[in-house]
Amino acid sequence: MADADLLTPLPNADATVLVRFFAKVAVAGGCWMWTGSRNRQGYGSFRFAGGQWRAHRVAWELFRGPIPTGADICHRCDNPPCVRPDHLFPGTRAENMADCRMKGRTATGERHVSRLHPERTPRGEANGLSVLTADKVRAIRAATGSGHAIAARFGISESNVSMVRNRKTWKHVG
Repeated sequence: MADADLLTPLPNADATVLVRFFAKVAVAGGCWMWTGSRNRQGYGSFRFAGGQWRAHRVAWELFRGPIPTGADICHRCDNPPCVRPDHLFPGTRAENMADCRMKGRTATGERHVSRLHPERTPRGEANGLSVLTADKVRAIRAATGSGHAIAARFGISESNVSMVRNRKTWKHVG
């Protein structure tokens, strides 16, 4: 397929949808930037085929055809608002996440949201998945005996007992 063909909509693409779609695209060399509604991560949103779609997925459908079942549509350019078809490629979720990590786009360490905005991360009993309470944490820290016995008593793993005792978790509980 020639490069120009990659930037030509499929012959069966709905002309009305194309007009609506391109009304929200700024085409100026490089990336085709989505100027319509975007989510917090910067991905465009477009009403298509009876629902709300990410704009880059609509671009794939209009220019390349149906998205393979279960596939993500990934960006070569790492620019979430880009909808340029030759900047997109299909991949599995695992391939997409590996590509993201390889390009340094995952938030880890000091860039992780729990470090940047600790007030947004529910701690202790405020976390809906928490099995322990502050009182149970104090009891675990005061308990004597093996980690195995304490874990069985509180219904948690031995590693959780160790992390509580060594203040790797529940640091805020005195």
